[in-house]
Amino acid sequence: MPNVAKSERTLRRPLSPLPNRQSVNALAKALQSFGSDGLGLSAGAALAVANAIAQPVAARKQLEYPIEQRVAGGSLLTLSTTVWAQAIMPMPTNARLSPDNVYPVSGLKSAPLLEEPSADPSGLPERILHVDSRQQLIDALDYESTYLLDHNDYRESIGLEGVREALLVSVLRVEHGDGDPNAYVLVADDGSSRMSSCHELLHQQLETTTYRFAEDPDALRKAVAKVVDLATTDRDDLDDEDFDRMHALELPALVVVGFRADDHDTDNDIARAIAYKVGHTHVEPPEAWSEGAQLDKKLALALDECVRRGKAAPGYARYLAGTMAPEDSAKAGFGREWDTRAVSLLSFFSASTNTQAINAGIRGLYGRKVNPDKTDRIELAVEAAIRPYRRAIAHRAVETSRRSLNDLMSMPEFKSIDAEWAGLANGDTDKLRDRALKEVAKSRPGASAHTLMLMGAYWMIRHQQLRPTSGGQHEDKRTIPQLLHSMIATKRGVWQLWQSVANGRAGAQPIRVRVDGKPALGPTHKFIAVDDAWIRKKWPPKDLRNPEPTPPEVTPEGQLRIRREDFLDALETAGQVLTSFSSIRDGTGAVLAERIGLPETYTSDAIKRMDAMEKSLNRYEFIFTNTASHSAGAAEASDEG
Repeated sequence: MPNVAKSERTLRRPLSPLPNRQSVNALAKALQSFGSDGLGLSAGAALAVANAIAQPVAARKQLEYPIEQRVAGGSLLTLSTTVWAQAIMPMPTNARLSPDNVYPVSGLKSAPLLEEPSADPSGLPERILHVDSRQQLIDALDYESTYLLDHNDYRESIGLEGVREALLVSVLRVEHGDGDPNAYVLVADDGSSRMSSCHELLHQQLETTTYRFAEDPDALRKAVAKVVDLATTDRDDLDDEDFDRMHALELPALVVVGFRADDHDTDNDIARAIAYKVGHTHVEPPEAWSEGAQLDKKLALALDECVRRGKAAPGYARYLAGTMAPEDSAKAGFGREWDTRAVSLLSFFSASTNTQAINAGIRGLYGRKVNPDKTDRIELAVEAAIRPYRRAIAHRAVETSRRSLNDLMSMPEFKSIDAEWAGLANGDTDKLRDRALKEVAKSRPGASAHTLMLMGAYWMIRHQQLRPTSGGQHEDKRTIPQLLHSMIATKRGVWQLWQSVANGRAGAQPIRVRVDGKPALGPTHKFIAVDDAWIRKKWPPKDLRNPEPTPPEVTPEGQLRIRREDFLDALETAGQVLTSFSSIRDGTGAVLAERIGLPETYTSDAIKRMDAMEKSLNRYEFIFTNTASHSAGAAEASDEG
């Protein structure tokens, strides 16, 4: 607090008198029947709102003409009023903190993350926050308050001037997993930093705001009255803390009391509308969140929209968001590895069938028309992909990872990525490596090689071993895609990518491999970690390499052998796709194909095609067995193999 003489301290605006109980109860009753459809707040929610409002008589009059706050798909209905700070808690799922979250996908032990509030399923204009217990919510709020006071402290300005900008306030019904009764509390959806500072100035405990005052309105009234009474106290008897408390007590607010969906978007709800409103405030200037917080909010809304439109089951959306622990992901059939999830993320956010839903989620954050493109969607895949380790690395390293993964996931090789790639990534990595080696041997890197490239590069980027540009005195300024093109063109590059996956999954830095694919040892007989400069040296630009000898012309017999290998590879891929049917699950988590099966027209056509292939193979086998020259042909094919 700056040095202001005691005689100079002035209460910047008069405090409202404590309202009588009759006016509070009248407002609560009116809130229950508010709305053209008569569907107002529940009794508990209405009473919580009425107890928090400092001027209930004026607020009740506003119910006839509430202020509409436009959002994507509808309007929030609000009352412009003032509220008592002791009745409002910070929003416990504040997106400002999300870059520091430890997500379950990381496998690290941490407090469970709170899920975003959901809309009341019966249509009441209120949201539900599910928590395991009271203690979980209190712990989350304590952590948030400490963070906000460290990073966004308003105590000095509020102590001198009070809160000048209106908060966006709404009611939450807190439901407890351990069976404790529901609690109705008001939260500052926009203004949590200011709320934390007010509570600090009022010496207010968060547990008191959240539970004691919610359950005992008389206790709230007594706490408010103590501060209101200061306004009629002799000035000489007031100290600086008294002025701080008076300025922190009564806050301007827009209190959400309803939601009206547009006619064309009747599926929208109050939870999504509030998220859009808050996101719009902080994703665009002047009060923008950090880049990570903005992307987290876009990701949450995009996945929510995909679930709403049936593009993703709720469990799969949790897997993509990183809010599912590795062991739970494995049980659900999604896989536990971070690199596999990165492949799934790119596949999901690149799929044209999901574009409209993802774009709708992103678009809802903006107050103007925006047209998200593939770059915007890949940004979300990237942010989700770094969630397992984002908290564990320095801020600058997070920025480098974002840039590097964006370069990686934007490579043209991944334009055709689909669910098959996730199946490849989730399979045996030794087999994936062997198939990639075959593709590279034919100078035709395909799905296996590119899947391995994405997985291996993910781990090298995670450990800052593959960077957008080289540092130091190196003149090699190739981009990450250019480096990977050089690597995937060689067998050694395939082995290096496979080794990176093996090391990364084991929690270690990727180590170098020799030309033969074996781990490289240094002078001290220890493995050597990969670094950007070494990659650039071992896979130089094409014009700096030793010219490769021109391969001999392939004979017709050799061409036939290549086609034989192609056919076996295609069969193996077809088998993996068939197996991947079991990875698609319905909303209950059951294997969808096991529940609804496949149509007869589809299975008959597939069997017919396989029968035709079997007949062709039998004919070729008969020819081979009965042709006099088959021994020579077999020998030649064997020599080339």
